[in-house]
Amino acid sequence: MISTAVSALMLTGCVTQAMPPYQASLTNQLTLSRLPQLAMYSVISEEDHPADVQTKLRNLLITAPKGTSWSSYLKDAIQTELTKSGNYKPEATRTIKAELLEFHVADGHADLAAHFVVECDHVVGYDKVLRAHSRWRTSFLAAVAMPSAYNATGAIFQDLLRSFFEDPDFARIS
Repeated sequence: MISTAVSALMLTGCVTQAMPPYQASLTNQLTLSRLPQLAMYSVISEEDHPADVQTKLRNLLITAPKGTSWSSYLKDAIQTELTKSGNYKPEATRTIKAELLEFHVADGHADLAAHFVVECDHVVGYDKVLRAHSRWRTSFLAAVAMPSAYNATGAIFQDLLRSFFEDPDFARIS
């Protein structure tokens, strides 16, 4: 699929490639398996579109799936991880609010930051800004560099959620 995008890039000069839906990570699932069985969460996302989003690499624009926002992608990522682990319940009294603050994809690196707030019965028990940074090998050749950036885009969301789920302060309030 990305090779099609690269081919199109060579012919047209610019390509927009949407990310597939978020995939849960094994590491996050192992971490969440340590939560108490009754630790159920709902997920709320700030739907603001942060001004600090740059996902264009050379002539490839990477977008969130199906025309959604990156804020929605973050919410879906959290919800996917919690659903797979059995810790998601839409009407749960414990809520996770996630606000995307910044997201940058560039040649050989990506940065992501979000503000996480966890409440239980409207009492804040967790309030932190977390960051993820990813590096990968890049190339002068766009046909190599662009697929690498595309693959790293989904992975950095998994990394950010790993730092959230593994945070001892999150585990303490669960």
